[in-house]
Amino acid sequence: MIRYFLAFIGFVFSNIVAAQDTTVFALKDLYEQMRRHHPIVKLANLYPRIAEEEIRIARGNFDPKLEADYVQKTLKDKFYYSYWDSRLKAPIWIGELKAGYELNEGELINPENKSPREGLMYAGISIPLGQNLIIDARRAVLRQAKFMQQMAEAERIKELNKLFFTATKDYWEWFFTYRQLILVREGYRLADERYKFVRQRILFGEGANIDSVEARITLQERTVQLRQAEIDFKNAGLILSNHLWQEGSIPLELPENAVPEDLAAIEKISESRLNELLIFAQENHPEIQKIRFKLAQLDIERRFQQDRLKPQINLNYNLLSAYNPMKFEANNEYFANNYKIGFDFSFPILLRKERGKINQTRFKLDQTRFEQTQLAREIGNQVKATYNEVVLLEQNIALQEAMIRNQEALTKAEYQKFRNGESSVFLINARETKLIEMRVKLVALQTKYEKAKVMLRWAAGERFWE
Repeated sequence: MIRYFLAFIGFVFSNIVAAQDTTVFALKDLYEQMRRHHPIVKLANLYPRIAEEEIRIARGNFDPKLEADYVQKTLKDKFYYSYWDSRLKAPIWIGELKAGYELNEGELINPENKSPREGLMYAGISIPLGQNLIIDARRAVLRQAKFMQQMAEAERIKELNKLFFTATKDYWEWFFTYRQLILVREGYRLADERYKFVRQRILFGEGANIDSVEARITLQERTVQLRQAEIDFKNAGLILSNHLWQEGSIPLELPENAVPEDLAAIEKISESRLNELLIFAQENHPEIQKIRFKLAQLDIERRFQQDRLKPQINLNYNLLSAYNPMKFEANNEYFANNYKIGFDFSFPILLRKERGKINQTRFKLDQTRFEQTQLAREIGNQVKATYNEVVLLEQNIALQEAMIRNQEALTKAEYQKFRNGESSVFLINARETKLIEMRVKLVALQTKYEKAKVMLRWAAGERFWE
């Protein structure tokens, strides 16, 4: 009978996982499959591309523009006038360049609008001297769009971290159900062999009939446990399959012969590593980055609104030419006698609209800074709390392993007593069941520990899946 116990306590996880009819599906294999084919990964990778198009749209405000106006008036067969003005406008970083051609003719045309018979060419520039000199709407939108691109990258990392964190937890839950199934299956095998052994003893007159009842009850209990463990493992595999896809966004099922990888040796996480994660979180956590870029955008908005407090003064200068451009000759006399110059000025006296927008932006900046302070504190405390959980699990795993060694000694002693006729099937079953429960609890602690390690990196905002 001692051989049954020795077969159980000699059970080693790594020897069973390496069965010939199974394929190890490692966590890194899951990450690789997800990076290549998961639709949410592809969706998240579109965030920066959408932001790039926002920059393209903002740069469109600096694109040259071709315009043309034509108006003609004729009444009762009498030609009044016709106006033609075609121009090319090219916005520059400060102001605007403009070149065009106009041809205005007619009997009743305003003399000041009359152009030479061959038309009038002009080229000039408009330069702001008050508002829009330091910053204008076009430059503000472009700068904000660049920060939006960085925010989009932070949002991408946030979504991917969330996705891979969920997948990792599902993977370790699948790992737990597999190891639990192996332990329960081994317990069922021992109970079945013990029941057969007790029945043989009774047939040979070496045992009481009540022993077979006790052995049968234990076998029935472990049959129920085995069936439940098989369903749990199957369902955990189905949940894990939610993260598996193939080319073309086609769902991929986890193979029936797939098993999780072995556990690596526990490497304790030091306090220096904790400090590294805390520093990383304050600088690189996606949520911290997003709020930092939001502050940068609001600061641009504040500078733009402050610029609105200045008067709007635009200096306009156009060089005129009524000659054939192929025969154009520029000299000092020409520049002194063929031009159109002027300026426009406007300034709201009370500035209520401008001051209101400035104050609004300042309040939004304050709100965002308060949010940043609270968020940084919450992230730091979450990292510390997760680290404390990791340390506690390391201690509990070591304690659980020591308890299992003690329980193995008790079970072995109980088998020895039973062989000497000093124990019963009930006591052997009790010792063995307790040992199985303790081994399952150890696997549960190990699973929780692996989840906590990943959660620690996730809480700090690290890309643990790369």
